[in-house]
Amino acid sequence: MAAVLISGASIAGPTLAFWLHRMGHEVTVVELSAAVRDGGYPIDLRGVAVDVIERMGLLGRSRLRAPAPGRPRSSTGAAAGSPP
Repeated sequence: MAAVLISGASIAGPTLAFWLHRMGHEVTVVELSAAVRDGGYPIDLRGVAVDVIERMGLLGRSRLRAPAPGRPRSSTGAAAGSPP
């Protein structure tokens, strides 16, 4: 299979890398940022996104990190009021 270079380690880059690797490609992800950022965009898992994360085998892990219904999240994605 092909060697693939993905630029960007936000949400789409690692997701694409996951699927390409599963298909047998040699994948490298590069990111301009020197470190993991403290903040980020909230990710809403509903509809088709639930189907995708289930196919990735990550649905159970994502549910462990989910806040109680109606509980807001902090800018880091953690449930508000929970330890970092």
